[in-house]
Amino acid sequence: MEKTQKIREYLDISPFNPVVYESESSSKILVIIQRLSRIIRKLIWDKVKDYGLTATQGEILMHILFNSEERRKVSVISEEFGISKPTVSRAINIIIDKGFIEKRVDENERRSHILSLTPKGLEIAAKISLFGNVLADIIRVEFNEQERRKVLIALLNLTEKLVENGISHEFPSCIFCRYFEAEGESFWCDKLQMVIIPETIRLNCDIFQSREKKKKPKRARRE
Repeated sequence: MEKTQKIREYLDISPFNPVVYESESSSKILVIIQRLSRIIRKLIWDKVKDYGLTATQGEILMHILFNSEERRKVSVISEEFGISKPTVSRAINIIIDKGFIEKRVDENERRSHILSLTPKGLEIAAKISLFGNVLADIIRVEFNEQERRKVLIALLNLTEKLVENGISHEFPSCIFCRYFEAEGESFWCDKLQMVIIPETIRLNCDIFQSREKKKKPKRARRE
């Protein structure tokens, strides 16, 4: 009886319970995000299934395709995808066996390996990366610039709050960078000494430096 009562208590506060999410916005936003993530996984699956890959393995190929050597390591992929290093290593070994990627020892860190795409893997990764075109086209056509900007800012703010609350890890984006300054919808890069608009906020910046590092004195902005 006590166990049944506990289960009922869990259900009463679960954001995935329709009774909960149909009556308030926070849980409803979460449920919509979950459904969007399922749509994205399905689109990736449709692209990778003919190559004998899982959706996660397809995402690993795309990660290797679009990231620098420093970010093409098991440890980085593990943190980025939120899965354990052994799980990532097993997935990578399967992809290596298929001849899509190869690895070499990092000369600066001998215990680590840098992953690279083979010519065959490059072709497949490029094809897989097109999965998002259908979603991007819908967003581009069905929403005007002002609507897209509002959604973008809301998602950037949500991402920042998730990191601040320890739910997600930091990644090399302007919003986590020591050089980034924000005031409302006005943004400034102290490194490049330039104004940034929401559409040009970087999600994978090569000059990124974490806010955790000691900040230098701010320079005067150029008019």
